[in-house]
Amino acid sequence: RVLGRDLNPVTMRELLAQCVISMSKHLSEIRQGTEAGDAAIAKRAAHDLKGICAQFGAARASEIAKRIETELDDAQAMEKLMPELEECVSGASVKIREIHAGL
Repeated sequence: RVLGRDLNPVTMRELLAQCVISMSKHLSEIRQGTEAGDAAIAKRAAHDLKGICAQFGAARASEIAKRIETELDDAQAMEKLMPELEECVSGASVKIREIHAGL
């Protein structure tokens, strides 16, 4: 909401829409990496998702993405975190869409 004071509504709507798209893209890349057994792909995508989520207040999703990026080296271990990460990203997307709709 602080950011909204400095941006006009059109720019803010565009930024929020891009955030939702980016979160979905990076989540999908993490999922593809874990399913393919490629931890490096999942880690790169987790890094990007961590940053987006942190910037937009999705703290729990950012924490999980950070854990995938920095603590886990095994795609199977990463895959175990996917249900919670997906739930957190989904919840954040809903909240961001609500803010978007209110502008």
